[in-house]
Amino acid sequence: MKRLIPLLPLLAGCVDPELLMRQQRAADHAACVDYGFRPGTDAYANCRMQVDQRREERSFQEDLARQAESAEQQRRLARSLRGNGQCDDGRYRTSNGGRAEPFGDEEDCRRYGDGLK
Repeated sequence: MKRLIPLLPLLAGCVDPELLMRQQRAADHAACVDYGFRPGTDAYANCRMQVDQRREERSFQEDLARQAESAEQQRRLARSLRGNGQCDDGRYRTSNGGRAEPFGDEEDCRRYGDGLK
């Protein structure tokens, strides 16, 4: 059962979320039992809580990494557009999530194009 744990996130896009949750619970149970904790004890409950907290922390860190990568891609695009004098290029995403209109959001383009402000 331990070997299935790394595959569960890969299956998330293909599997019913409820089924994924049941599989995760089963994997968590198996992990804690493998550590020697018996269901119904405080030690088992603490093990399940720690397993869940570690999973949430990993998910949080992965989200932060995705956000940082997205922001860096945005800064690189803004820098390239600024460097080409194309801050009004429609590929430049504005700070409010829309697309830049010609001459519409050059201040943001300059700000994020530098990546310093």
